Amino acid sequence: MLITVNDKTVEALPLIMRKEFAKQIVDGTKKFEVRIASPHYDKLLLDMTRYPQWRKESFPWGETPWREELPEVAHFHNYSNSFTLDVEILEYRFVVPIPETEAELHEWGCHEFDEMINDFKKLSPEEAKKTNVNFFYVLELGEVINSKGL
Repeated sequence: MLITVNDKTVEALPLIMRKEFAKQIVDGTKKFEVRIASPHYDKLLLDMTRYPQWRKESFPWGETPWREELPEVAHFHNYSNSFTLDVEILEYRFVVPIPETEAELHEWGCHEFDEMINDFKKLSPEEAKKTNVNFFYVLELGEVINSKGL
């Protein structure tokens, strides 16, 4: 999606969001946006020509095959477009929230997965092996660029 920022047209990543979370971004309490990995977000964020090989050979640990040109702005809105919020994206990450990645997440300042990781730690080794772990895209958010309706 294309938006205008400072009289310049830029590509933005369109993301549906509830208004309460948009307000948290504006007031500075929400610094990360988390989306579960799914075919929808895979197509928006990954180079789909390299994706099948990555899924087959090194998923989830190999180098994530990001698109060559990722949007530098997230365009948040609700379904009715009663508000919009454009925010700088500082960094994209592909996250596997397990105990082995906890220190790296904390070093990054991301605590969104703490509860999930703590629950995983309570599992026996046998239970942990049988547990399906979700994967996530995490966007580190920067400055608010534009907002309307908040």
